[in-house]
Amino acid sequence: MINSLSIKKSYFSPSNILTGLLLIFVLATLVNPDVKSGMIRSLMKVGLFQPNIPETPLEKKQNIAKLSVPVLLKDSTGKIIDLSELKGKVVFLNFWATWCPPCRAEMKSLNKLHQNFRNHKNIVFLTVDVDSDYKKAKKLLVRKGYSFPIFELASSIPDTLFNGSIPATLILDKAGQIVFKHEGALDFTNSKFNQFLSTLGQ
Repeated sequence: MINSLSIKKSYFSPSNILTGLLLIFVLATLVNPDVKSGMIRSLMKVGLFQPNIPETPLEKKQNIAKLSVPVLLKDSTGKIIDLSELKGKVVFLNFWATWCPPCRAEMKSLNKLHQNFRNHKNIVFLTVDVDSDYKKAKKLLVRKGYSFPIFELASSIPDTLFNGSIPATLILDKAGQIVFKHEGALDFTNSKFNQFLSTLGQ
């Protein structure tokens, strides 16, 4: 004769409960971008996802003024910005999407970086929602309390700047040359990165 009480106890054993919780966590990680981005942010706190700051500019610099196709971005008002017209400014360029967990993971540090440099006369921040869904992107930023500016692509863009992988971050110096390029999440609170950007803007 099978004891129903023993069956219930076996179902609710510590190992089964732990297995169930782990399964729920894994499923939540797969389907909920906030859960996955939270995990990545936790890893940032222990020193992962740190930017590799170049000692010197990249060997193969790309001058955006010589691109055959203009690189155009559009803000929420419909105003068009041509990257080639920003020579003389340091341009911080970040590509992201609302559904991308690594993008969400770096947003908190990205927002802090923007706050640190938002009044810098020589540094321009351009964060690009690759889905071109401004309302959805703005809703996410408002919910999270972030204030960095959102742009959409208004033209095609060369692979030298963006090949479709997100998140992606580039910095163009005052001459319009790529001096930093990274694909994947980054911790923008890194002091060396902040110093690198500050030095470029001098």
